[in-house]
Amino acid sequence: MLTTLIPLHKGFIRIFCAIYLVFFIVCSESYASSGLSLSSGLSALEEGDTRYRPAAWFQTQWSPRWATTLHYWGRSQQPVLQENYLLTQAYLYPLFGSKYFSARTGLVVAWDRTHINRSSGSPKKATESNRNLGLHLGIGWQSASRLHFEMNWGAHIFPAGYGVIYLATARKQDISFGLGWSL
Repeated sequence: MLTTLIPLHKGFIRIFCAIYLVFFIVCSESYASSGLSLSSGLSALEEGDTRYRPAAWFQTQWSPRWATTLHYWGRSQQPVLQENYLLTQAYLYPLFGSKYFSARTGLVVAWDRTHINRSSGSPKKATESNRNLGLHLGIGWQSASRLHFEMNWGAHIFPAGYGVIYLATARKQDISFGLGWSL
């Protein structure tokens, strides 16, 4: 399952785990973040009909109120390679006056690419790319330490049929878990 997550970079998971092990051993201390924060982890991304796919998740929170998030998932079934990206720019609102829980709202761009590379037939190589702009709504939790845990749920809503992405991809939601470091 994890090898279908990032079909081009199979060693990514091993490097990812090693980096987090170093963070846990060396860098754990209590800290309330007010500046740049980098996070990454894994997520489950629904693509309609309650079909979830594993995804890599990266986030930069560059102020206490603004966060940029990238989800990447794909699969390779020869001769087809499928890559999907969700790039979100969100504004964070504190929930119930808490510094740990936040509501999120913003814009999201979906980018889907399909590569076909056949050994025979016509055409031998083909690439299709689709983009779509939508609305992001979500909630999140982040622990208050320099090395922090983070959990997020997000819903991404796109106009159906806009940008050649049809109704099956007009809605996506994700559940993300990760670790981060506040600089």
